[in-house]
Amino acid sequence: MDDAILPMLARELEGEISPELAETFVRALRRQLLSLDVGEMYSRVRSLIERYSTHPSPEIRQASYETATRLLAPDARRILEEAEQRESDAELVDIVKDLRREL
Repeated sequence: MDDAILPMLARELEGEISPELAETFVRALRRQLLSLDVGEMYSRVRSLIERYSTHPSPEIRQASYETATRLLAPDARRILEEAEQRESDAELVDIVKDLRREL
């Protein structure tokens, strides 16, 4: 993917989109974070991951938790710690605990 994809994903996620697209785009963010130096986009991406980690859809929350692991370690830890405290879905709590152990 080229460098133009990350700004496009962020722009779409900052708007109002369907849950299906949100999940797809959050997962695409994870792939972008693996392959690019996000530089100036970092704070924007971090904010989006935080936003979607509180989404009503468990699938989107899971995608955001998994994507959070690609952030800088202090940010990833904070997001996942907050998720573990806030999360009501037992399966997602287990996923968050596993992700935290992998950091």
